[in-house]
Amino acid sequence: MKRLTALLLTATLLNACMSWHVEPPDPTHFSAAHPAPRARVTLTSGKRVTVHEAVIVGDSLLGTGEEYATTEGWMPGRHIAIPLGDVREITVGHGDPGKSLLLLMGIAAGTVLVLFVDCAAQGCFGGD
Repeated sequence: MKRLTALLLTATLLNACMSWHVEPPDPTHFSAAHPAPRARVTLTSGKRVTVHEAVIVGDSLLGTGEEYATTEGWMPGRHIAIPLGDVREITVGHGDPGKSLLLLMGIAAGTVLVLFVDCAAQGCFGGD
């Protein structure tokens, strides 16, 4: 059961296999047809904000802030509008299939190794 839990936990971490790339604050990169699922925005003040479903409309970056926990569960963040003049940099997360594949191969190799050691300890190989 512990192994299954560890495997499921690791599988949920696959979302962490992302690469972040700087995108120019331009409507072609942040359109309503193709909003950025998750963008890290650095403001000219130095503050950083994560914006979900980021789009540029007029002279503002619009989206939803981070989710937050309440006693009733996770709640969506509030709507955000940031003037583009206050934006220093926008980085957007993109899934990285290469990193995900390497992580899966590592998990598989680790699982095989654990099973092999466990089997050897129980005498599965016919040793005395």
